[in-house]
Amino acid sequence: MKTSDRSVNSEWLPKLSDLRPANIDEALRFTREWAAAAAGVPGAPSVLNVACRKQGWGRMYFDRSIVQQPLKLAGRVFAHGLGTHADGEIVLRANQPIKALRAWVGMDDNEDARGHESNKGSAGRLVFAVLSGDKELWHSPALGVASEPARVELAAGGVRELRLTVREINGNIARAHADWADVEVELVDGTVVRPVDGVFADQQLPADVQPFSFKLGGRPSSELLPGWPVTRKSRAGADGAAVQVVTWRDPQSGLECEMEQQTFAGFPAVEWVMRFRNTGKKDTSLIEDIRPLDMAWAATGDAQLRRSVGSQCRVMDFQYQVDPLAAGQAISMVGGGGGRPSEYWLPFFNLQTGGTGAITAVGWSGQWAADYARDGAGGVRIRAGQELTRLVLHPGEEIRTPRIALLFWSGDPQASHNTLRRFILAHHAPKTDGHTAVAPVCAATWGGMESVCHLQQIADIRAHKLAYDYYWIDAGWYGPA
Repeated sequence: MKTSDRSVNSEWLPKLSDLRPANIDEALRFTREWAAAAAGVPGAPSVLNVACRKQGWGRMYFDRSIVQQPLKLAGRVFAHGLGTHADGEIVLRANQPIKALRAWVGMDDNEDARGHESNKGSAGRLVFAVLSGDKELWHSPALGVASEPARVELAAGGVRELRLTVREINGNIARAHADWADVEVELVDGTVVRPVDGVFADQQLPADVQPFSFKLGGRPSSELLPGWPVTRKSRAGADGAAVQVVTWRDPQSGLECEMEQQTFAGFPAVEWVMRFRNTGKKDTSLIEDIRPLDMAWAATGDAQLRRSVGSQCRVMDFQYQVDPLAAGQAISMVGGGGGRPSEYWLPFFNLQTGGTGAITAVGWSGQWAADYARDGAGGVRIRAGQELTRLVLHPGEEIRTPRIALLFWSGDPQASHNTLRRFILAHHAPKTDGHTAVAPVCAATWGGMESVCHLQQIADIRAHKLAYDYYWIDAGWYGPA
């Protein structure tokens, strides 16, 4: 029963420009790069991501040495490169195959290193190497602070990832300052890229493997999709969103796998929904374990998962909590039991790793599941979607998955929550006459009461002019008449 009329506009809501979180421009740039790589958009920017997996002392610096001075090898100064410390490992990842790597390497020639006891004399201490997986592609002789820099110039053979390692051969890493100078990677299309500093520099973009997964006839999608023809279409979406529709088609069975992706001007958010349709003349093979979100996120330091419990009519309903995610640990969640999507957990999760993070939202009014599993190598695997999928599609049948949204951020996690709220208000909240609709104020009652009691309460509300929008009769309508 509607008890009053209210007209509310939302002009009081703050604009994104009024509450810009830290590094929003970097988050926007990373979102564009991530979305373009996920959709395999031709002409997407060439990106070289950098992750420091190991370092004997201090932290890695871009275009500076470990002591935050210009990179200097045997008196020669370099404007670009990576300053690190033995024993160390740096990973370079590209969003297309790597043709060649070029660099100069050696011990950084700074006053502190030259004057230290361990660096006196001409004996070399540091050995640099470039690896693809566990295969060594190149290594240097032992180099010291007075050694001429060694030149790296190698063919990478089309890999997407290279490991740059440096080790101290005498068992004493004191003042083992190491430089990878003038690092540049040539990609297969001829583009030359350098490592670029940034808060998302260690994050991997989707490349050969899409940010979703499924199995068809027991085979994983990561094996199947590279061999399926793919088509891409672009169009404008609502409220200025940009839409990419990417369709993979199995030439043998006619099964189509479609990802409809959206990005949004002014927000570091990307979202997508998957569809599977059988365009063939026979039943498909078994389709199972569909996860519209299946991606990797780098986490070399502390990691935390922010989340809120759902509602089971308890005093702790919607309680916000922060849980550490240690190496080797996994956190798994489901929305609830019996298809209730927010009984156990709300479908919004914020993974923080250092000063950056990714918020995941699962749009599904049924049984969903999400997993955050951290390995021992500094990565978190994020998987989310419908909890159970095991099915066959008949000819002409089509299904869709839960909608997935990612929002990337840097800085304060509370500011990221506000960015998510503003994104939802701008692109998902219902609108009335161009203004954000405000949820009705309801007088919630139990339906187990007799009708005469309901009528008396409604009369009392009117008598006291209480500004309820609706009189809400909850479960219990099966009770007394």
